Amino acid sequence: MEATANPLTRAAGAFPARAELALSMAGRLVGAALALGIAFDQSYDRTEVFAPLVALIALASCIPAPRGVAGWVAGGGSGVVFYAGMVFTHLGAGVAMAVAGAAAGAAAIAWNSRTGGTWPAAIGFLAAAGLVGGAMLGIFFTVEG
Repeated sequence: MEATANPLTRAAGAFPARAELALSMAGRLVGAALALGIAFDQSYDRTEVFAPLVALIALASCIPAPRGVAGWVAGGGSGVVFYAGMVFTHLGAGVAMAVAGAAAGAAAIAWNSRTGGTWPAAIGFLAAAGLVGGAMLGIFFTVEG
């Protein structure tokens, strides 16, 4: 009797690897653009620091990385977009960021399942919550108003 693959693994394999990578990159780029839009739209000083930082991290995660860390970087960048979007859910652009980050994260995990397993991208996505939280705390205690 042959073992049946996990349904999520089969779903990840249903899409071309390049499409998964492209969706992950596109989600992070869209998230960065939305974060910059929020920074320019809002006059709250802490938001004007936090949103561009999120955009910078999302853009940096799109730079090609070595094979061993690419999943961690893609998952982390996707997670930063998602969790920052959750912070901004009171804005329409924040909701769009959360959706873009979730799509980018799912695509990064699916893409990474072909190369290094799903764990690096998934753990990178989850670890981004700590990165976003740490950035928020740092900004809260150092930026006035």
